[in-house]
Amino acid sequence: MRYAISIAVHNNLELTRKCLESVFVCSEGQDYVLVVTDNASSDGTREYLELIEKDRSNLIVVKNDRNMGFGVPHNEALALVMGRGYDQKPQYFVVLNNDLEVCGRWLRDMSAALESDPLNAICGIKGTCCGIDKNGIGRPSETPEYVEASCLMIRTDLLEQHDLFSGDYIFAYYEDSDLSLRMRQAGYKLVFVPLPIYHQGAATSKIVADVDLHGFYLRNQKVFLEKWKGYLARRGFGAKTILVVRDVALGDVILTTPVIRALRLKYPTADISMVTRFPEVYKRNPHLTYCGTKILRQLSKYDLFFDLNLAYEKRPIAHIVEAYADVCGVYDLVDVPGGFVPDLYPGEEDVAYADGLLGADPWIAIHPGPTLWPGRNWGAEKFDETAKRLKERGWKIALVGGKDAHQAENDLDLRGKTSFHQLVAVLGKARAFVGIDSAPMHMALAGRTPTFGIFGCIDPAYRLPTRSEYDGIAVGITAPLEEAGCLGCHHYLPAPRVASECFRERTKVPRCMEKLKPESVVDTVEAHVGRPS
Repeated sequence: MRYAISIAVHNNLELTRKCLESVFVCSEGQDYVLVVTDNASSDGTREYLELIEKDRSNLIVVKNDRNMGFGVPHNEALALVMGRGYDQKPQYFVVLNNDLEVCGRWLRDMSAALESDPLNAICGIKGTCCGIDKNGIGRPSETPEYVEASCLMIRTDLLEQHDLFSGDYIFAYYEDSDLSLRMRQAGYKLVFVPLPIYHQGAATSKIVADVDLHGFYLRNQKVFLEKWKGYLARRGFGAKTILVVRDVALGDVILTTPVIRALRLKYPTADISMVTRFPEVYKRNPHLTYCGTKILRQLSKYDLFFDLNLAYEKRPIAHIVEAYADVCGVYDLVDVPGGFVPDLYPGEEDVAYADGLLGADPWIAIHPGPTLWPGRNWGAEKFDETAKRLKERGWKIALVGGKDAHQAENDLDLRGKTSFHQLVAVLGKARAFVGIDSAPMHMALAGRTPTFGIFGCIDPAYRLPTRSEYDGIAVGITAPLEEAGCLGCHHYLPAPRVASECFRERTKVPRCMEKLKPESVVDTVEAHVGRPS
């Protein structure tokens, strides 16, 4: 579907009739749905809408028992059409007043204007109020600052990232100027087209009874002036400066990358900095302005500061990326295509290194650990047996990890011999990855390599990208629950959690890992990726 049109009405039957008739005539041949919200009319408007709804399959009438004002009905109409179950969601959402009569090419001209520049967000009509004076009042202007919502069209892909009309404003007034300023602050532009649309103006507000319109106006004006006082003072936003900090550990820093991607979506023109002990994670990352080990300026000089240290440790019953995203206010943006999957960018030389090393042979990369957490360690003997069984089934084994990683049967020993991005490229080229829950597992996921993580004290649902639209295989392998009732113990204990319950027993293999057998791991891998041909 191309267009969704939303009109909120309260009485004024004749105006509504003329408006709808113009929409039906002038939108003929266009792929659209029209949502008309009746705000408790008492003059025959509801009966008229019910009558014409019967003959028009693309007309939806919403009936409110009380007057909900302006912003709420349009927000609810948007939610309705976006979740309606159409083959395709509408590309454009149109807000239209019932005191307008549209003309012949209105939908096509407005959408064409939006499509002329990928940064165009909202289209309005030339000749309407588009400037904002020092008191926040709309006025004609040669320098457009906002699109009047008597007739505006906005891209719905942006509305999946940003609100339509803010809930900061009650009943009516200032929603449209706030929307335009939010879009402009995010780096998008307004565009206007000349259309001979007839607008009577303020027709509804003149007849609304039993509503303190002036009181709502004064209240919303105060909210608007406080929210946008910086813009009104300098008539500009400036590029936002954003600082994100996550010191350690390497795997945890890798899992900040989906959040940086989401911040870039939310603030496309912002200066985004990342401070971490592992800046190599962000080499060639297009979503970041700076990454280093030191903060470049005083914290007070940043517009936004997000400290991700202990973010998930304080929320053990949450996915790491979810905990990060909530701190940064981008949870909705993370749970989209790409979702919880990390972003890593090996260079051309790294990819060439991996190609030359692995060739076309069927390789499985194995990372046996260990880590400092006994509850994550499976043991050298079990990995050695797993590698031997996989080799018997035709696989070649590349052993990866740091120089102190466990020894296991292999055809290629890369422990301590690769740079960070060389390892990313190697894992991206491998047919599968098997290893403990640590940084190489997340590196394999970034390369969309079928990934089989060995889990015990950690629940894999809080580490693997199960909630995203991941286009690969991500499997957490654990011992049978009946043999290891302590599975996932890390998540049952008080926050902040910085280690598993068995952390103190460094020399003892925890039951949750001891009860997981190599044959179960090998069978799971084969069930998902088969055997090499």
